[in-house]
Amino acid sequence: MKTLLALIVCCSFTCFGQKIVLGSTEPVVADSFVGYDNLGFAYLIYNNTFTKKKNTISLEYKNLGLGKIERADILNPLKIALFYSDFNTVVLLDNQLNEIRQINFSEFQRQQILVQATGNASRNRLWIFNGLTLELALYDHLRNEYQTLTQPLSGDILYYETDFNNFRWIDENNDWYECDIYGKITFRGKVPGFDAVHFTDTGALILRNGDQISYFDSEKNLLPLIEIDAKSFKSFYYSPQNLAIFTTIGITNYKLTLP
Repeated sequence: MKTLLALIVCCSFTCFGQKIVLGSTEPVVADSFVGYDNLGFAYLIYNNTFTKKKNTISLEYKNLGLGKIERADILNPLKIALFYSDFNTVVLLDNQLNEIRQINFSEFQRQQILVQATGNASRNRLWIFNGLTLELALYDHLRNEYQTLTQPLSGDILYYETDFNNFRWIDENNDWYECDIYGKITFRGKVPGFDAVHFTDTGALILRNGDQISYFDSEKNLLPLIEIDAKSFKSFYYSPQNLAIFTTIGITNYKLTLP
């Protein structure tokens, strides 16, 4: 392990066409690391407070009345979405972490909605997985319009991510799917066992299993990227050409070139 880390520090590490180069290390104190935006701001959660931080700039948002932050979506830094599952509520924030709006889906009058998964979509909309109907939908928070996209999904959602045009998920059977904004569902294949996962911009996956982080694509190529210290590891975050590993010490960034 020490030999591998020394190798990465001194130069670059190349494996099966993937190239990893050590970038920066930043000490942080947080319960969870959400990710970075395109301006280099880091987003963290500590004591249920959502924080945006870069150098000497630090902004915070706290709403203890809504319970625990279940998920934070920073896809659009100008309209961040915080999901409070205990109160079936999504809070939208601007880039200064000022509250734009609270959306309590329990108050939606046209249909019963229990949000189990959500994230930003295009054109002022949110992806919604309704736990009561097991259907994927889009919610326009400006027009207060709810559009069901799919029939009920089979299998519980184990992990999901969203972007403006797609809802991607892995179910309890490790089957990998994606749904576009028109409701078309595509099966992408079966995923190996994992402890944590992120989707890439190239249509592949970065998987963590034990002390190994690997690359996996729809052609069933499973390629090791880097070893980690499982005892200090907390989570990782992938964005194009960047792999950030969050540990009990802080965040270490690697430049990652994928096939």
